[in-house]
Amino acid sequence: MRRARPSLARGFLVLALWLPLSGPALARPLSDLDSAQKEAFLVRLQAANATFDAGRFDEALGLYAALADEVTLAELHYRRGACLERLSRPAEAATAYRRYLELKPEASDAGRVQFDIARLEAEARRVAEAIQPPLAPPAPVSAAASVVSAPEPAPADHRLPWALAGVGAALGVGAGVFGWLTVDAIDEANGYDRRAPGHSRARLDDLQATAGDYETTFWILGGAAVAAGLASGLLFALSPEVAEPNGPPPTEGTGRGLTISPGALRVRF
Repeated sequence: MRRARPSLARGFLVLALWLPLSGPALARPLSDLDSAQKEAFLVRLQAANATFDAGRFDEALGLYAALADEVTLAELHYRRGACLERLSRPAEAATAYRRYLELKPEASDAGRVQFDIARLEAEARRVAEAIQPPLAPPAPVSAAASVVSAPEPAPADHRLPWALAGVGAALGVGAGVFGWLTVDAIDEANGYDRRAPGHSRARLDDLQATAGDYETTFWILGGAAVAAGLASGLLFALSPEVAEPNGPPPTEGTGRGLTISPGALRVRF
């Protein structure tokens, strides 16, 4: 049992020495480095800067990140942000720039860096919105539901055409009556013999004037009856078609709700 104690102590000593070497190194301020370490750091930094200037930003990002893990230096994080910005990684670039301002709040370019941070965060939001998964496509519409149904046509108002037709018929009857009176008056005037006793020229003129009045009234009533008939027929032709209960179905729409019924061009009386 006494021989095991030195072995156990040596084991703890080896473990204590191995853990700092095997674990991640903590970043130290640049002032804590000795001259040899500073010289090595500057050589690596110049190599990283040359890589950045050559446009190999992905490689330069790894070099700057390795240096930032070992040395606490604000400019390293600024360089990291520049690499990330050129690699189109705005959110990570904004984080790196914020770390730069945390380590160097009195930087002369703090205002410009704050502006860049706001710009990069806005760009990151736009990118996040652009890559959001698309919404689920709408459910397919069945063929039966896609057919545009024709609206029920309003029944045509035929009261005015029928009224005009009735007026025309009444005027036609009146024209016929006055036509008969005209013919009778003309026959009476033609058969009047002014040479007979008791007959005079004034009586003949009166008969002819009466016949003329009847004839004028006949033409006026007849013309009005024809005009009323034509107007009623035109109104019937222009009035909308009334849907037939058992007629053929309307054709499908053209996509804008326009439908044409097969009987829409027929005139119904």
